[in-house]
Amino acid sequence: MAALSSYVKRMPMMYQHRYRSKQWVDWANDLLERLSGEGCLPPQLLTRGAIVRNGVWIDRPPMSRDIKVIRHAKQQETVYRFAEENNRLRLIDAVFNKPQQQAYPVVEADPSGIILDVAGAKLEDGYLDDWLFVATEGEAAGHTFIVSESFAEKDDRFTALFLHSSPSAAEAHDQSQSTVDEEPFISAGYFIGPNDYLILFFTAKFRPVLSMSDDLGIDGYGNLVNAWLRWKVEERVLVTSSECAYWHGRAETEFSNLRAELLNRINKPRGRALAGFIQ
Repeated sequence: MAALSSYVKRMPMMYQHRYRSKQWVDWANDLLERLSGEGCLPPQLLTRGAIVRNGVWIDRPPMSRDIKVIRHAKQQETVYRFAEENNRLRLIDAVFNKPQQQAYPVVEADPSGIILDVAGAKLEDGYLDDWLFVATEGEAAGHTFIVSESFAEKDDRFTALFLHSSPSAAEAHDQSQSTVDEEPFISAGYFIGPNDYLILFFTAKFRPVLSMSDDLGIDGYGNLVNAWLRWKVEERVLVTSSECAYWHGRAETEFSNLRAELLNRINKPRGRALAGFIQ
């Protein structure tokens, strides 16, 4: 598996530091969406913490295709019926009060978790376990993260680790920072207790990339990723340049090769039929 940062490092040095991480993330997600449209990526079953707004309304997750089930975060045996209206979800047989929010200054953050300044709060180990963190500022603004483990540190610091993050995510994120003025992964947000949010289970076109340390999940497509990112870079430099046209052609050639490969998988070549043998 390869993180987005490893592909960016294959770009010419003058381009690696020219664009912010968010731009590379956007280009990567554009590629994943194109691959999904080409039929090269199977639908993904994802989970996401969701906030209930105005008692019954839930925002539909980006790129979601089919909402499978909605469960209570703390009592997951509790399943809620819902209806889809105007690209949002409305609970049918339940009404939630406005969730209570707790916020602490974010000292440091990466895809594996966050470190908080909790001076005066005296939080004990495990206090934020299973809480939902909602990022409001930074690269991950608008995304939610379920806390899997939390513990106190010295000097009034408190660490909250996110569910579904890889052990090497923090290290990879640190290595991916290219400029001093990079936007932090998370710079602000708030927590919601496990009694006040729900968990959505849904299928999506693809698993989106949030940071440079995220794995693209498309092993074997390295040539395509390289050509795609180089094309996008050259497109930003000068869309009418010969370099842009060249890398665009390289990317489209890789897509053609993938389509041919998929077609061969579906329609496997068969030999000549011989009399007396059943195919």
